[in-house]
Amino acid sequence: NHAISRDPREAIAWNNRGLAWQHKHEPEQALRDYSRTIELNPKLPVAYHNRAGIKHDQGDFQGALEDYNLALRLDDKLAAVYNNRAVTRKALGDLQGALNDYSKAIELRPNFALAYFNRSRVWRALGKPKEALADYTRSQNLLDETSPMMEPLLEAALPVKSKPR
Repeated sequence: NHAISRDPREAIAWNNRGLAWQHKHEPEQALRDYSRTIELNPKLPVAYHNRAGIKHDQGDFQGALEDYNLALRLDDKLAAVYNNRAVTRKALGDLQGALNDYSKAIELRPNFALAYFNRSRVWRALGKPKEALADYTRSQNLLDETSPMMEPLLEAALPVKSKPR
């Protein structure tokens, strides 16, 4: 808020406040701030990427896809955007598009464990168990066991094991 009050035309300040709202689980406020960021600087791919994530979470998959596409038109080297657009494409039932995006994310960032993991799930949905296992194994080999980002995703995808007492 302080940065915005000092210069209300500073796009990054609006984007950063959007991130803060998102962290506080206030998606409507975050969405407004990301949209304001884009109004102030329509050439900032991170704002489209952030807004797309909110739209996806709200079930507006088409809106999310449009924002991911806009982000990639501005910078086609963003592995995280390809990964997240793939998640949206999968939600829309476009498995081949999702596979292509995960592959592009991996091409851009060869050690992107999450993209390998996600692509393994698409391979599985396409009935390609060998490819699914190869990508899953690669994701595990790349995974730093202390990674806080991957742990909840993998726990959600794997069978629950009882914890030792």
